[in-house]
Amino acid sequence: MTNPTGGPKTEAGKEVARWNATRHGIRSPAPVIPGLEKAEDWEEHRDGVLMSRSPEGHLELVLAERIALLSWRLHCVTRYETESIALSQEKVEEDLMERSQRFGPSSSEATRPRTCAWNTRKPRRPSASSRKCQRFQLTSTSLPKRQPMYS
Repeated sequence: MTNPTGGPKTEAGKEVARWNATRHGIRSPAPVIPGLEKAEDWEEHRDGVLMSRSPEGHLELVLAERIALLSWRLHCVTRYETESIALSQEKVEEDLMERSQRFGPSSSEATRPRTCAWNTRKPRRPSASSRKCQRFQLTSTSLPKRQPMYS
């Protein structure tokens, strides 16, 4: 039997390909990601949640299993985020080291501007509306002051 998509043809190959896009496990088809997690750890976690919730009846059992699965997956996402951040930080450090070796130790300072653009601008002339407001303020100082309503 030929596969028109060019994908795996055997059941074993299909099982392997099923995990190709798995990165963090949040939408994985099974709770345990092969090679990253152990089935024993999942079972221990699941049993602990079920024992903690002590479900009575089918609905409570289904909800307790759902709690176990979602908390397990949330742990997977947290682990993935932590590893991604650590890898990104390592890459930044490597990039900085490479940059300093290529351009010298002060290359990061050479690209930084000496003064900010807002610091170097000349002061602008006030707009027509702000000049009118200033004139009004000057003329309104001669008016008597209002007494405060509350004292």
